[in-house]
Amino acid sequence: MTIDYLDGKTWAEISREERFFCLVLYTHIEKNPSEFVGFLVEKGVALEPDQEWQVGYEACFYRDVLKQKGRDVSATPYSNKRTFDLALFGTEQIVVIEAKAQQGFKTTQTSTFAQDRKDIREVLECDIPVAVVALASSTYFENERKYGKAGVLKIFDGLISWKDLHQLYKDPVFEHADQVYRN
Repeated sequence: MTIDYLDGKTWAEISREERFFCLVLYTHIEKNPSEFVGFLVEKGVALEPDQEWQVGYEACFYRDVLKQKGRDVSATPYSNKRTFDLALFGTEQIVVIEAKAQQGFKTTQTSTFAQDRKDIREVLECDIPVAVVALASSTYFENERKYGKAGVLKIFDGLISWKDLHQLYKDPVFEHADQVYRN
């Protein structure tokens, strides 16, 4: 259904919000988490696919895990607001996915992801492997490979694009998400 006051488009065709795109991705992953984990493995992320996986959307990890453990997050060094765009919780591994649509990653943000690897294990009180994956426009990744000066993407264990997701799920929302960076 198109909407006249949106110039004959749907909301999915005009949205530029990464949270919207991540929600759509969440619905796909939730149907078959193993398929998505297999896709990540094909993209070079070191995962053990033969485990059970759950997916989290806008996962407020530190707040929720500490609350479950009976601890007050405000009495810890962890942020009550720190949220992962998507997270995959395996029985033996965790994957954090940080998504961008209109922009790219900044060096200041990437240091936070390195700290998250350490903090997640500390909060869980175990040495579970944590992979951090960047999700952004294929054009952004191409530009970073050609012109990137600081190696901002080196912190990530894997890179996936919205274009890759369009190829996997055939969902036009991901094709649109990949093009938002250019506009």
